[in-house]
Amino acid sequence: MLDEHPAQRWMGYRLVAVDGTKVRLPLNDDLAEAFDTQGNQTQTQRPMALPVSQQDVLTRVPLSCELAPMRMGERFLAERLLSGLNTEDLALYDRGFPSFALFVAHRDAKVDFCVRLSKKFNTQVSRFIASGQTETVIHWTPTAKMRRDCARSSVRGCKQAAQGRENGLCEVKFPVRESDRSHEGFTALLRMTYSAFP
Repeated sequence: MLDEHPAQRWMGYRLVAVDGTKVRLPLNDDLAEAFDTQGNQTQTQRPMALPVSQQDVLTRVPLSCELAPMRMGERFLAERLLSGLNTEDLALYDRGFPSFALFVAHRDAKVDFCVRLSKKFNTQVSRFIASGQTETVIHWTPTAKMRRDCARSSVRGCKQAAQGRENGLCEVKFPVRESDRSHEGFTALLRMTYSAFP
């Protein structure tokens, strides 16, 4: 199938969209045990699954997918899917995905990414938006909450950060258009500087 859709590039990158959704599964005891259940408007407890997938944006070809219980979370599944990407890929994420653990996973994999961030994602992002600049470079240091999140992560570099062995993430470039400033979030192209740890 992939041979029928030759690779297309943007600025040298293959663009890979990553997104998740909720899927209602049939009422079945085995599925309920495997995936857990959630209530709906009629209070019926149904098995629910969380698929997170990658798709080549320019060819519209699905690349990979992870299906898991809802409790696993989109970010965790995105980290698992990252192993299928390489340095020629640019991963595209919506606002539900940004996390320190995912950023570390990208740094370790040496895969650039573009992510939509809330303006209130952290203090550094808020200050950048308020500054009126169109781009900046941030040396990102994990907060206590980020370290706790990392302690639960499967990302090797994140566990090191959680244990205090690394106290900075990377230098991050944030380009932003003026039109983005009036919206609740903005899109940031994050290019990791892999040797930025002191």
